[in-house]
Formats: sequence, structure tokens, C-alpha cells
Amino acid sequence: VDAFGDHLLSCKKGHHFRKSFWHDPMEKIVSSFLSACGWSHSTQLPLSIIGPLPEHEHRRPDITAFHRGPNNQLRIFDIVTAASTSPSYVRAGSSRTAGFAASKAAHGKLSKYSSDCSSHGHSFHPLAIEDGGRMGFDFHKFITQSANEASSELHHNFHAFYTFWRQELAVTNLLGVSSFLLSRFPDISSSASSPSHVPFDTEPPPRPRPSPPLLPLGS
Repeated sequence: VDAFGDHLLSCKKGHHFRKSFWHDPMEKIVSSFLSACGWSHSTQLPLSIIGPLPEHEHRRPDITAFHRGPNNQLRIFDIVTAASTSPSYVRAGSSRTAGFAASKAAHGKLSKYSSDCSSHGHSFHPLAIEDGGRMGFDFHKFITQSANEASSELHHNFHAFYTFWRQELAVTNLLGVSSFLLSRFPDISSSASSPSHVPFDTEPPPRPRPSPPLLPLGS
């Protein structure tokens, strides 16, 4: 019995739902944040945009941002969602160290992209976030620095701009996790006739109240 939905968040059979309901909305909100900061960027470009790579290269990082300035450096971003209650993370330390799952997930993305990006003169940034909203170090640093730069250039109030986008990211993450969990629930409508399955939106019919006993006349 998965009383708290922990297994649903990390089950490999739910990868498609996890991407659709949790990962992809996070990608969209990060893209919106970059637009608000004035960054020119594209999503899902092939990694070969950074330069020559081995044949049969199929990697597509989530976001490619074009550096504002005289150089041609690209900033490559890839988003990763991390379920902190996943057994592999719990065994490794997420139950003892805050942010461990995000850190571990970010490290995996660094291993996948960082070497190739840096060898071509570009930078890679893993954007990891846990189901509870905890961001990885690189994600938090990216949001803070980008908001600070945009506030200076666009004459925004830093605290208002930063707080707004942190809240947007937090709400999107919460909705993503919730939608993902709901998508993994079994279809109870098909088993509503079974005594052990009662739909959430229905209540059992009220029990008939017994009629009071009839007393003899004159009593």
C-alpha cells in the first residue's frame, strides 16, 4: 500500500506522465522567466548546436540561451525533477540532508552535458528541483543572478521581480507534482460496482430510519 504516493512519484512506469505533468510545465515557466529577463532562447534544440559532436548524437537539452554580449557563448539548461522519497535517494542520504535529491539529480545532468559544452566554449547549467520545492544550487543561483541582472537593466525592483518568479516556480512545481499524482490514480469508475471501491465523489445511500413502535390506544 502506497499510502502517501511516494512510489507513484518514482515509479519508472510513470515516466511519460511525469514528463507531461511535472517536467514540461517547469520547462515552460523557466522559458517565461528567461523571456521576462530579456534572454533570447529556444527550447529542445539538438545539442549539436554547440559544435561538432560524435555521430548519432540525439541529446536535446531543454533550453538553449544565446549570450548577450560580444562573444558567441551559449548557455545550455536542462531541467530535472527529483522525487526526494525515491528509494535510491533515501538510501543515499535524502532522508538526512536537505536538498540531497536535487543535488544528486543535478550531478547526473552535469555528467551528461557539462564536458561536451565546456569543450566547445559553452556553459551548462542543471536546473534541478525536488517534489517539495527545494531547488538545487545551480537552479537557485541561476534564478538569483538572472533576476538581479534583469532588475538592473530593465529598472525593475529586484525583490518584487525575484519574489514573483520564485512564487511562479513554486506554484508550477506544486501543481505539476499534484497533477502527476492524480494522473497515476487507478480509474475507480470502472470498479465502482465492487464493494471495495467507492468513488470519491459519491456517498453511500442513507440507511432507512426505523419507524417508532405503535402503542395500543389508551396506553
